[in-house]
Amino acid sequence: MASKTSLPRREIGAFCSELRRLRIRPERITLFGSWAQGVAHAGSDIDLIVVSRDFRGKGLRRRLELLGVAAARALVPIQALGYTPREIEEPEPGGLLHSILRGATPAVPVDISGPDVAIATASRRGGYS
Repeated sequence: MASKTSLPRREIGAFCSELRRLRIRPERITLFGSWAQGVAHAGSDIDLIVVSRDFRGKGLRRRLELLGVAAARALVPIQALGYTPREIEEPEPGGLLHSILRGATPAVPVDISGPDVAIATASRRGGYS
């Protein structure tokens, strides 16, 4: 089981640095999947939701491309989904985002305010407040 100290801080930090180089300024990031559930293993990818105004006007394919390029450049196993703040406010009912935001899927908010990312404890569940 993943402990608090084994959460992927370095990987998420490197990913955020690459996003900024691509002119994507993340406003909020949420960790979900096996890392948020505390069951990640050596081969687990890191599942993230990235919220940025910079996704406005970009289709799903372009967002996934930018997120994938950032992960590849950072050399980290990140699978990320990109949303605008407005899309976070109005998620599609029954979808993955809706499930995460209403707390049905375990998720951990990531503090990206400093030079290094900080991840809340895995006991904190739910989405954004």
